[in-house]
Amino acid sequence: MSFSLSDRAPSTLHEVSAGMSTYAGARLVTLEDGAERGMRVIEIRSGGGLDFDVIVDRCGDIGRLSCDGQTLSWHAAGGLRSPWLMDADGDAGQGFLRGYGGFLNTCGFDHIRQPDQDNALSDTPTELARQSFPLHGKGAFQPCVIRGYGLNDEVETPYVFCEIECVQAISFGTTLRLRRRIEIAVGSRHITLHDEVCNIGTVAATHMLLYHFNLGFPLVASGTELKMSDSAPIWHSTPHDALAPFVAPDPQAQNVISVFKHKAATAQVRVDNRQTNHGVLFEYPSDQLPYCQLLRMQSPGIYGIGIEPCTAGGRTRQDARAAGDMIILQPTQKRDYDLSISLTKPQTT
Repeated sequence: MSFSLSDRAPSTLHEVSAGMSTYAGARLVTLEDGAERGMRVIEIRSGGGLDFDVIVDRCGDIGRLSCDGQTLSWHAAGGLRSPWLMDADGDAGQGFLRGYGGFLNTCGFDHIRQPDQDNALSDTPTELARQSFPLHGKGAFQPCVIRGYGLNDEVETPYVFCEIECVQAISFGTTLRLRRRIEIAVGSRHITLHDEVCNIGTVAATHMLLYHFNLGFPLVASGTELKMSDSAPIWHSTPHDALAPFVAPDPQAQNVISVFKHKAATAQVRVDNRQTNHGVLFEYPSDQLPYCQLLRMQSPGIYGIGIEPCTAGGRTRQDARAAGDMIILQPTQKRDYDLSISLTKPQTT
């Protein structure tokens, strides 16, 4: 016999238990070993089989995500490396790859994709007139301030939440602040994420953002299907069918990337595995995130899918400017982003 929190009204749940916090809630812990040592994590329990870790000291990103006890997020061998061990400019600007992994890595806040260089927008000291940007920017993996977290069971639809904020700044240069709120209704399998990026500095700043969602086995396996509604491919790293069913790990496989531009007002990206009965649906307004980059990793040991909603579709900063995708935030200006992630059963055809 299965049990759901919806089987009993919150007002009477205390009659059969110690209350809703027995099944759902948020707990702040600190990791104490290995490359993760010292990081604060808010463990979110939904009460509906979906549990995940919000890594406070990595932009409030989501680390391990599990559904019904099975991990569905993709993880690298190096683990969820703490920010104080990261060097974004190391490895010829590829330092992001030292900590990449977990369900979500936030990329930006002023640059995404491969390392690049650019001129400063405003008058700055000579030393800052020409700026270097590492892979996926210097805003990734930032330690955060906790604004709040917990279980709210005094509303009609109880929910678990957390709020964080962090700042990407350089003295005499640009200052961008990220504020993030993550919510999940008690008993549900539907996560909402709201971000606000604000220029709290005194000079104009370029702004780019990419959400690097990483999915792994057993959700990703031979036969796993990808679907993207009302979107058109605009770029491929090499000729391939970006939405073809996944294949078993292949020693000869190379990582391949494609970029799609959304046409519908609400973008929808699905990943379904009919064999394991797992599915994930990503939804977000296309006027906030007009593009989605897909990363297919199909080699042994590096096996998974990257779903990457983003603000720009070009490969370089120059491409973004030419396409009108480079966002310029003046002091006090801000941008909002709203994403929903639903753990579902595979879509029927």
